[in-house]
Parts: sequence; C-alpha cells; structure tokens
Amino acid sequence: MPTILVFIPFSRHIFRQMLAGVHRFYGGAAKVQIVEGCSNAARLRHLLEFWRPKGCIVEASEGMGIFTRRNLCGVPTVYLDRASLKTPEFDVVQDYAAGSETAARELISPAMAHYAFVGYHIATTWSHERCKAFRDAVKLNGHPFSSFERILPEGSRTQALREWVAALPKPCGILAANDTVAEEVLAVCTNLNLHAPDDVMIVGVDNDEQICEQSDPTISSVCPDFERSGHLCAELLDARIRNPRLRPRRLTYGIVGLIRRGSSVPALKSNYRVMAAVRDVRTRACTGLRVADVVATMGCSTRLAEMRFREVTGKTIREAIADIRMERAVVLLKGGATPIGDIAQACGYGTEAALRIAFRKRFGQSMRAWRATASGVHLPRTR
Repeated sequence: MPTILVFIPFSRHIFRQMLAGVHRFYGGAAKVQIVEGCSNAARLRHLLEFWRPKGCIVEASEGMGIFTRRNLCGVPTVYLDRASLKTPEFDVVQDYAAGSETAARELISPAMAHYAFVGYHIATTWSHERCKAFRDAVKLNGHPFSSFERILPEGSRTQALREWVAALPKPCGILAANDTVAEEVLAVCTNLNLHAPDDVMIVGVDNDEQICEQSDPTISSVCPDFERSGHLCAELLDARIRNPRLRPRRLTYGIVGLIRRGSSVPALKSNYRVMAAVRDVRTRACTGLRVADVVATMGCSTRLAEMRFREVTGKTIREAIADIRMERAVVLLKGGATPIGDIAQACGYGTEAALRIAFRKRFGQSMRAWRATASGVHLPRTR
C-alpha cells in the first residue's frame, strides 16, 4: 500500500477536518501518515527515507520553510494555503474573497461607525487577500475602513495594536485574519475596557473551536470548507503522481458559512439572568444542553425562567436551543462532505433520525434534497 505523508504544524481541529477529506479521497487505498511540527531539514530527509512516500501534502500557511523541492528530494508535493504564491507550485488555496465577504455581511450594519481589519503577525498572501476583499466589501457599501498589517516583534505588535484599536472610531466592526488574531484583538479590547460586541464587533476565520468557544465572549468565525481542502489536495497530488509532466496548478476551496457567537451578536441588556442563559445556549446548545440546564443557570422556577427568557428574546428556551443547533447543522450540511449522522452528533441531536425529523419540520424537505439544491446538484427523479 502506498504511503502519503501529510505535514501539519500542530494538531488542531481544522487539520482534522482537512485530513478527513484526504482519507475520503483515498478510501483506504493509501496509508495517510501524519507528521506534526517537522522544522528540521535533516529530520525531513530521514522521514522520507523511512516512509518512502508516493507523495506529500504540506500545510504551508506560514511559509514553505524546509519543504523546498530540494529537501523533498523530488517527491511529488501539494501545498495547502501557501503563505506566498509568487512562484508556481501545486497549490490548494482558500477563496479568501468569499470568506471576507461573508464576514462583511455579518458586520455591516447602520450601528457601526467604522470597519477595520487586523492582519497576521507575519506577511502572508492569505492575510493580505482577506484584507483587500474585506476593504472592497466595506467601501462598496460606502463605509470608512482601516487596516493593521504591521509586521512587528511580539511585544511591539501588542503595544502598536493597542494604540491603533484605541484610536478607532466606535462602535467598530473588525475582521481578524484568523481566530488566533481575533483572540489577540479581543485581549487588547479587554485591556482597553472595550466590550464586544457593544464597542467592537469581532469576526475571525477558521472556526477553531478551541479558541472561539473558550473566549469571553465567544468569537464569531467564518467556517472554511476544510474537508474539501483535504480532498482537493489528495486529488491534485494523485493527478501529479499519475502524470509527472503535469504543470503546476492551483485549486480553490470555498466557505461553508459563519458561526455566530457572542463577539458579533448584540448583547441583551434587560436582564442579567437572561443574558447568562443566552450565553449558555449559544455556547452549549450543540453539546446536549437541556431546558433544565438553562433554567438552573437562571436560578429560578421553570415557569419564571421561561417567561423572562421569552420577554427578552421572543423565543422559548427550547426554540432558542433548536435554532442554534439547526444553524450549525445547516453550515455543515452546506459543506457537502460531512455525513449526516456525524452532523447530528456534532450539533447535539443525539441521533440521525432526530435531526432528519427536525430538519424536515423546519424546511419542508429532506436534508438530501436541501443539500442537493444548495450545491446545485440535480437529483434523479424517483417513481
């Protein structure tokens, strides 16, 4: 069985999704071997000698580093989200414009006085392209725009970013280059006693749940189709292995949606108990949260909790939980690659049957029909 080496910088859920796409392409016909954190050329050469791979996939969002043609010793290689696209290679890259436009649609509102972009800490094509697309979307709608794309040492960057954020007109809608930068911006805002989403609304990119769900407030984030990226990497690598004369080419993967969380959802001000309950629903709806759990958060009787919750949100607690679950189910369903059974588990439905019933009740059609319509696939007629 041939071996495919996949080099990633470290373990994160976004890479797990990408790897699922790689596995889906090969379907057990190749051994997919993951290598984390390889930054030494000698180690790379030893790994190539040990595994003797048919090909390699390299996540290169912070640069190619040691993964040059010379160090790869002629092994066919595909790069994912390469930091610089100046030289032709076999690349799979994200549709950066689509992600920025998705964020713009979330942030642009009459309440905002200004819009801004905060770039990555090193120079990358993907950060610059996200900035450009977000700027174009903001200016298209006739709004002022600023960007922070300075490449500075860590301590200097924090101070410069703090001064820059402090000077922005408020309220301000901010797109961060990715979720790590969004977390950085949120920390700066907290230090300045600025509150999200009242003073600043923040959206990140990648939907890295380890960051987004553990922040306070939780961070809204654009959700790229990482599983599709892995499938495309494997597809392009396979084409390159089959045809050694194939010229470098670039494939693009898209966005499946935006997960809305506390950093871009206007806060409720009328009742602190309800605010705590809504925060609970937004962060835990997909983890098996029950109405009784929310009532316990509010610290009152079920009847009083339901009455106060409806007064502020216009929904029952059960409806609010269902809305969050369905919102995230739709994002995954639209991606087209995640099995429906896995979607049910990821969104807190427990069983596939429960999700199917809830979906048909909400949309009036099956998930298969909805997914086909969303992806432009024609379903064959059945008698």
